[in-house]
Amino acid sequence: MSAAARRVPAHLRSTRALAHARGVRRTRHAPRRAPIVDWASGAALVFGLSLAAPPLARAAPSDAASAPDGSSDTAAAPAEADASPGEQAPALDEDARPREGPEPELEPDNDDEPADDADGEPTDAAAKPPRISGIYLGMTLWPALSWALSPNLEIDQSAVIPGGGGALRLGQAVFPWLTIGVDASGGFYFNKDTFFTKGGLLIEFGFYPVPRYPFSIRTGFGFGAGLIIDDRAEDYGGVGGPRFMGSLRYEFFPQAERKRPKRPGGWVVGPEIGWRGFTPAAKGRPMSNTLLLGIWFGYYWGK
Repeated sequence: MSAAARRVPAHLRSTRALAHARGVRRTRHAPRRAPIVDWASGAALVFGLSLAAPPLARAAPSDAASAPDGSSDTAAAPAEADASPGEQAPALDEDARPREGPEPELEPDNDDEPADDADGEPTDAAAKPPRISGIYLGMTLWPALSWALSPNLEIDQSAVIPGGGGALRLGQAVFPWLTIGVDASGGFYFNKDTFFTKGGLLIEFGFYPVPRYPFSIRTGFGFGAGLIIDDRAEDYGGVGGPRFMGSLRYEFFPQAERKRPKRPGGWVVGPEIGWRGFTPAAKGRPMSNTLLLGIWFGYYWGK
């Protein structure tokens, strides 16, 4: 036995001798052969792995294909991965973060409440529409006391002549503090001896010192005539020429706030005290004075 054979272990010597007997020469540095691939076993392995894969992984391709723009989530993943780790989304400020809690109550719009002026007090203009507004038409009826003097009657004419009369009025509220109109009036007065009737046409002006209150100072001028019949004289007396008037009036608008809460004007009624008369053109000329206490009623159309 050679020296090389002695170095081989005893359990390998029989194997080498068997291989040598079979004609197989084994060398220490013989190259390894590539393994034979079993295609049937590989196909079975792949099929088994596909069945063992999770459902989400198998559905991923269909989800990517169902995207409306044809892009998949896997394509967007690298874009997100490309972001720099140092670039982080800015944190929201404490005041900008939404807070949980009850929603704030909204204040109701009070359209019915009057608006406030600069001093914080409600303005009457916003609370109430103007009542003295637009065209007006009305009438004043009154009882009155009258005095008349006709120089051609040589009798005592100092006695008071009671009676009554009225005036038809038509005009326009030009400004909240001014009205202009026409006044056509007449009246009848008599006592046991004298009968007196008169009438005339006037241009009338009404001044409202404080427009928020329907109190007015009224004045007018025009012309007229009057007839005096006295049982103690055979002749007729009379007055005529320039005629004037002046009065004070306060007006009420019943049911206006209920029927016309947001519209100006309306029905009106109110007391009036005044004077109407013919002033003498010179000493010894005819004259007449009438004091009246009447009631005015009418309608303002508003504008």
